[in-house]
Amino acid sequence: MWNRYLLLLACIVLGINAHIPKKGTRKGKVETLKKKVSGYAKNYKQSYLLKSDDVLGTYKIDAYVHCDDAFEKEFKWNIYRNSHNANDFSLRTCRMKKKFNKAYNDDSFSVKKIFSDANIIYQQFIRKFSVFKFNITLKQNRRLEIEKKSDISNSIMNSLSNLVVTKKTQLTSEIPRWRLSFNYITGKKKLIVIIPKHLPGVNMRIYYVIVAYRKYYSRLFNTIGDIYIQFEGGYKKHNVGYFTMNPV
Repeated sequence: MWNRYLLLLACIVLGINAHIPKKGTRKGKVETLKKKVSGYAKNYKQSYLLKSDDVLGTYKIDAYVHCDDAFEKEFKWNIYRNSHNANDFSLRTCRMKKKFNKAYNDDSFSVKKIFSDANIIYQQFIRKFSVFKFNITLKQNRRLEIEKKSDISNSIMNSLSNLVVTKKTQLTSEIPRWRLSFNYITGKKKLIVIIPKHLPGVNMRIYYVIVAYRKYYSRLFNTIGDIYIQFEGGYKKHNVGYFTMNPV
């Protein structure tokens, strides 16, 4: 059953041609296919069998973030919405979003006044979050320990503590955590690290996602991983950058 499943997946991933090869080249193509299927099956099985205990330990993360215009707008919308205590999907929230979208690109003084807090918070976020390094420790039961001195959310909160908008949101009750996720189609297992952040006027989750290559490559993880940000109450994960992850 295991071998049949692997063969089916190999056919899907490798994209076998439908035409029948000529007699002279048929044997060579069959041998090549066998090697590819064998290698894929080996990697698939080893990735599938990778357990949580295999990745426990302390790692250094070097993160590089570049936020586009769409993310900036969503960031400021969440601050604006939270400052008006509109966290639900009511008609009032929809009207607020329409007003926000209309005013977002307006250069008038009144609009600048509306978005002044959001602009300051976003600029502080970009300045402190563009390039940063910190250590994490993956522990049993999906517990995650983060190096305290690198917590950028505390740094931003302290620098902007005088803004009224900081009083509009409550501290998130979530705790940092991690897990392994296996894709049955591609045969790849990924490490997903989730770190909640509380910034002035907005709560978010930062996802660090990287492919695990243990046992059949020299590295424990892939060379680089992706960074995603999801705002509290939202569904979309914004791809905002990449990171490297190496054992300490």
